[in-house]
Amino acid sequence: MSTHAKPRFIFLYGVICVGVPLALAANALALWMRDDLDLVLSVQNGFELAYTLMLVAPIVGMIAGNALWTWRTRSEPSRDDVAPERADAAVEVRIDAEQRRLSQLQTELDGLARSSPGALGRRALAFSLLGYAYVIAVIALIIAAFFWLQGHDVAGFSRLGAQMLAWFVIFILSALWVRIAEPTGRRVTRTGSPELFAALDEIRRTLNAPAPDVVVLDGQLNASVTEIPRYGIFGLPRRYLTIGLPLLEALPADECRAILAHEMAHLSRRHGRRLVWTARLSVTWQALALNLEMGRHWGRALFVPFFRWYAPRLALYAQAVARRDEHEADALSAECVGAETASRALLRLHLAGRFLKDSIMPRVLRESATTAEPPSGVFEWMGSALCTGPTPEEIDRWLPMMLAERTLDGDTHPSVAERIARVSGGVDDGTAVQRAVEAMRTRSGASGAEALFGARRLPKLRRNIEEDWQKGVLNQWRRWHTDARVFGAAPSADAAEPSLEVLWAHARWATDCEPSDVALPLVRQVLARDPRHLEATVYLGRLLAEGSDAGDRDDGIHILEKAVLSEGQLAMLACETLEGQYARLGNRDGVQRVQVRQRQLADALLRGLRERVVLRPHDRLTAYPLPAATRAGIQRSCATQPDIRRVFLVRKETVYLRDQPCVILAVECGVPWYRPSDGTSARQTALALRERVVLPEAADLIAFPVAPRSRMLRKLRKLEGAEIFSRKS
Repeated sequence: MSTHAKPRFIFLYGVICVGVPLALAANALALWMRDDLDLVLSVQNGFELAYTLMLVAPIVGMIAGNALWTWRTRSEPSRDDVAPERADAAVEVRIDAEQRRLSQLQTELDGLARSSPGALGRRALAFSLLGYAYVIAVIALIIAAFFWLQGHDVAGFSRLGAQMLAWFVIFILSALWVRIAEPTGRRVTRTGSPELFAALDEIRRTLNAPAPDVVVLDGQLNASVTEIPRYGIFGLPRRYLTIGLPLLEALPADECRAILAHEMAHLSRRHGRRLVWTARLSVTWQALALNLEMGRHWGRALFVPFFRWYAPRLALYAQAVARRDEHEADALSAECVGAETASRALLRLHLAGRFLKDSIMPRVLRESATTAEPPSGVFEWMGSALCTGPTPEEIDRWLPMMLAERTLDGDTHPSVAERIARVSGGVDDGTAVQRAVEAMRTRSGASGAEALFGARRLPKLRRNIEEDWQKGVLNQWRRWHTDARVFGAAPSADAAEPSLEVLWAHARWATDCEPSDVALPLVRQVLARDPRHLEATVYLGRLLAEGSDAGDRDDGIHILEKAVLSEGQLAMLACETLEGQYARLGNRDGVQRVQVRQRQLADALLRGLRERVVLRPHDRLTAYPLPAATRAGIQRSCATQPDIRRVFLVRKETVYLRDQPCVILAVECGVPWYRPSDGTSARQTALALRERVVLPEAADLIAFPVAPRSRMLRKLRKLEGAEIFSRKS
């Protein structure tokens, strides 16, 4: 019965079958060691026996329940031996019921956010503390059991038990220590940008908001505030205001002021502090459950079931509170600059995002076909294009799709139409959106970047942000360039028909670097050659579903509905696209079906990750073929690193996620005897080499260092075609 879900009474099952007998046996053993065996069932020891049952039975029951269930079902057919529809039936029913409960909770929280925002905040705070309460209760129970067993002088328990208890408590506390990274970008000072800080001071006085400690400028079309404790998880928060230079280029000065007022409103109401705390909690509990599950830790039975129940509910509370905070910040921004300006800023910002994605970035990324490094002058040209804005035809094409978007259950930000309606008085009859659309079509005045930084300082800021962008996109740019070299080096169409490898390299590059009307024919050519090409199928569905033609969208949704039945990261990508399309169409049942599938894929991904992060000599491996251009590039990279002796590329056969191939990059490094090494440099070398490898298909590429003269190395050397680099002596 390995294909069936464990029953809900598994805890009671373990307590009755194992916990109680073991507790009785432990009590008898303790008394026997004190020569009091005749008093085991005596009235005098009734309280002692009850105390034993209370402490030992629950702990042992939770651990033993899972073991007993596995032992009882060991002889039943595995998942691979059962028809897929039967294997997934019980799991699907269980997840579907859980999804209905989560949807009911989401509806309840949305109603509470509208009727009583304060009550939602208090309820979310209480639920957030539940995770800490559970961890403290479990640790306290284990400590109490330890001291009870120590008090009964159980032989050999004192030292061993103390070591196990200390190790377990340290493991749990270390998992709870999660540090939130500081925002990245270029820091802006009051001396260098007095106009920006003057605008912030004016807004701050209007909203009675604290001043940000650090103002950061980055290359995103966004703005945000973050409050991070100064000493890890303790101390007063340090307030960060992050502003994207493209945002300031895309909006005129008055609309930039509306966006800054929105962010300062978050500081005024301390939304950033609550958001960071909730994000830390979510990351903390997920990391704790993942560490216990991945490490097959004996304590996972105490924590993993609870946090599987708790984590999605905590996420719903966090998302509901985040949406409430966005509406509150929008209202304060409207009070500061006016409802019309705030609505116009929201609409223009979302339109600029579509303009940047569909028009500007394809022109930039197209350069990867001819240059191996990201080009210069991108942000100067991008700033000019954003300031000019999209053409009227582009606005007419994108606006209906943008305004048709609706808020998803998992969104932290409401949809733009909902936000504009709330800013304009809360009546969602379309008139507020229409007024914002008409006002947005006309633009006057300088951009926010020119007004807040000045025309003389702006070119230097663009160069600084461009340097950061070039470093961040470098590895991905090289992958695009490698794809371009593959199809660029292919023979012309009149000489020979291009291979499937060449076609797919061209289609994959075009999907990221060209508009959809250019990428679509190339993806169709791949599928015409190989109809079972999963990655091309997902790309085709995504391109069609995100298009403007209604018929193409229906075809794309149909393709994605089939693609989500596969496994791996591509299925998750198909789920994300399909969920967004269902939300735009108002198909709530479709959204819930996709969310059910996402939870199934998440469980499968966890099992697959556990299987893929190890490399053992008994794993079944086969040589992985590489294109000649990619192989030559890897060999050139290896030749420049003297520590690399041999490099192998193999495919690992896996039980889970078979649609997502697992490719192993094994690197043998030779360190001279006079250089002490703990293996860190070998791991870093393998990871650095992994960044330069571009596979001809969607696969998990995992880098492993291989020790010289190891059994693993001997096995790899025997695989014909697995060795792609060898340094000659």
